[in-house]
Amino acid sequence: MNVLIADPDRDFLKSYKTLLELLENTVQTVFDGTQVISKLAAEKFDAVILNENIPRIKCREILKVLKDDKIPSLVITAKKEKVEMADDCIRLPFLPQELTDKLNHLQKRTVAENG
Repeated sequence: MNVLIADPDRDFLKSYKTLLELLENTVQTVFDGTQVISKLAAEKFDAVILNENIPRIKCREILKVLKDDKIPSLVITAKKEKVEMADDCIRLPFLPQELTDKLNHLQKRTVAENG
C-alpha cells in the first residue's frame, strides 16, 4: 500500500513511517497542507493519514481533494466526534496497533467498494 502521512510532528512521522514500512507499505511523509497537495498532484496514493491540525491548508480542504480523487483518508484527531468528510478517524493518544488496524480496515473497505 502506498501511504502518505501528513503531520507537523517530525518524531511522529519518523516512528510511524518506520512501523508502516516494516509492514511492507511504501510511505512518504510531509509536514504541512501545501506539501500534501503537491504530493497528491505528483503521484497516486492508496491512503492518506492526516493530522487534523495540519498547518498551512486546513484539514477540511485537503479532505475535499481526497474525496474528489477517491483517496481514502484516516484523520488523527483529539476530538471525540468523527471528523466530517474523513473516511475514518483515530483519536489521540493511540497505540501503534490501532493505527495499523485502522489502515488495514480502510484498505479492505476500499477494496470491497471498488470490487
